[in-house]
Amino acid sequence: MKWFSRVLSVTAISFESGRCEVLKGNVGRSILSDLSGELTTAGVTRGEMWINGDGRIRFSEEIPAELHQRLRNILVQA
Repeated sequence: MKWFSRVLSVTAISFESGRCEVLKGNVGRSILSDLSGELTTAGVTRGEMWINGDGRIRFSEEIPAELHQRLRNILVQA
């Protein structure tokens, strides 16, 4: 499912080992740093985020639902 979400997204971000990496699209370093901080603090070890063409943000199942809004708030700064 993740590969399908990556293909359909305009922007794809992966999180692993305490670091966010852009798989597709463009995201500023400060945004990636803020995302990494939130995910690390919450104890998330890996996950992905996808933004489609109309700005809708989706998250992989490894990222808890209670973090989604905080991460969306960070991503809209991009």
